[in-house]
Amino acid sequence: MRAKKKTYPARRLNHDYLIGGLLYCACGQKWGSRTQKTKKNRRGELIQRKTLTGVYFCRQNHLDLVSPECPRHIGAKKADALAWEKICEAVDKPEYLLGQARNLVEELRASSANLYEEQARIEKELEALTTDCQWLITQARKGSITTADMEQQLGTLTMQEISLKRELSSLGQAININALNDWETKFGEYLADLRAGIDELKNAAPQDDEERHQVFLLKKQMIDTLVERVTINKNREIRLEIRLNLLVILDQNAGSGNPNPGAYSRRGEIYTRRQSTHAHRRHCASCG
Repeated sequence: MRAKKKTYPARRLNHDYLIGGLLYCACGQKWGSRTQKTKKNRRGELIQRKTLTGVYFCRQNHLDLVSPECPRHIGAKKADALAWEKICEAVDKPEYLLGQARNLVEELRASSANLYEEQARIEKELEALTTDCQWLITQARKGSITTADMEQQLGTLTMQEISLKRELSSLGQAININALNDWETKFGEYLADLRAGIDELKNAAPQDDEERHQVFLLKKQMIDTLVERVTINKNREIRLEIRLNLLVILDQNAGSGNPNPGAYSRRGEIYTRRQSTHAHRRHCASCG
């Protein structure tokens, strides 16, 4: 049994799925992906496909909960091609993404007056939580409360501490953007780099599976960096929600920068693109 599972895993993926984990429909379900090995012939009989194909499908199995706007499935090759076309269109229109970035910066600067006050408040609350934890431990040692009560209350305080630290981290990122100068130039350079990377990928002509997989990885990296969510309607039309990881982009440019990662190469030719960094999800812009 172990040998069989090792050789033939139950959920083996034979295809690369570019928007895997990002696709949703009107049912509210995140779509899955699978390799389709069979198809129905004209008589409605299942027969083996000559060529395996990847498919995205809706996970909603209860028919009464299926939305009339849900197409139920779509070929992975078609969906990935549509999504990649949308990404290329968005990057080819830098004025649109730049406008979204300006709106984000204006919102952050408008709220900057309260950011430092919020940061000070959260730091005081964290100090108070530390004091409460020490007091609980002391009371348990004195025997005023049981160990079980102490552990229960400490667990509650720990959850509050985690929530406050997340909020503090988010505020810290928002405050940092106000200390960076010339953000528009840096963001424009980032978009220019993305356009250059897309042009290189368009001209790439992989000749074997290894090269095709390298091209896929570069595309997947760009999709995961820019795309928040992908939705599909009953006509199998794809819509992308693009997020702007502006804070991380500016931090990356303000720092020493990352070296150019190993890029796609083909028999003496090299196709390169700077490595994009994953970021915390912020404001989104919809791309039709």
